[in-house]
Amino acid sequence: MTVTLITDSNGVVVGAGAEGTRLTAAGVEAARVPLRELMDDRLLDALLDRSKDTAGGLRLTGAGSMLGELVAAVLERALQGELTAHLGYGKHDLAGHRGL
Repeated sequence: MTVTLITDSNGVVVGAGAEGTRLTAAGVEAARVPLRELMDDRLLDALLDRSKDTAGGLRLTGAGSMLGELVAAVLERALQGELTAHLGYGKHDLAGHRGL
């Protein structure tokens, strides 16, 4: 069986289903892939390395922390999607260049 990743209009993976299946909004919510399955160990190791303070301890919150950077990245991505939806074209898209 082939599994297909299901993405929303911004390309964010929201679930997975068997190839050729149709999912309703409720089905997409039920098929939501856990975040851990979307991240490989190399990404998690890199995030852990960035989370260490100078003494080698884990620093998750505060200025320059891994969680702060991660939240900022997610919010920037969400805002980029909102702007794309509002304008009708993506960043660097030729459709938005001088109204062409």
